[in-house]
Amino acid sequence: MGYLASGLAHHINNPLATINTFLQLLPAKYDDPDFREKYYELALSEVERIRGLVREIVEAAKIPTGGSKPQRVEDLLQLAEKAVCGEIKAKGVKIEKKIANGLPAVWVQPQAAACLLSTLLQNAISFSPEGGKVEVRARYDDGSGKVIATVRDWGRGIPPENLEKIFEPFFSTAANGLGMGLFVAARIADLQGIEITAENKKPKGAAFNVALPVEPPAGGDSRGATT
Repeated sequence: MGYLASGLAHHINNPLATINTFLQLLPAKYDDPDFREKYYELALSEVERIRGLVREIVEAAKIPTGGSKPQRVEDLLQLAEKAVCGEIKAKGVKIEKKIANGLPAVWVQPQAAACLLSTLLQNAISFSPEGGKVEVRARYDDGSGKVIATVRDWGRGIPPENLEKIFEPFFSTAANGLGMGLFVAARIADLQGIEITAENKKPKGAAFNVALPVEPPAGGDSRGATT
């Protein structure tokens, strides 16, 4: 909690410092149109950065933790894709699905699981080239007895030294990334009894593997379950 609070303070204080500098210099440089235009746009972008961070934290707090019930993986992936349809269209990315036949239902809270998957899709799209593709696979793994959903991109991949850091709050290698998306995905996974891992793929790109349980959670947390 202390690490999260200190990271949050850092990500809010930095843009506030930029805005504060602009306001302090504005009286003396008000007649300089280049200064006004440059710092006005910068101040607006920093305000939007703070708003974006707050939005992500608020949305993360809304994710339900209980109420697991059997869901079709296809339905969860459809919900996830629908949530990022704007990003898909904006970047011209093609989503390629390879879903194994006859998959068992998975026991998850549907909104939480769809949020996790949409976050991984959003991440894959952001690191994909314009007009590229993102591959979504789902299969049953005999070894673990779980359904494995994989989201793979063909971007630059994850530097090996960052593989252990990508799920930490505020860690991001994206130019304008806030570093909250994968952290939220990892927190959802922890709360739902879902396993999530990341790996680099050859010849390029990265893949996130999500192991979804096919049995009710221990303790009988299945409020709203259907048969």
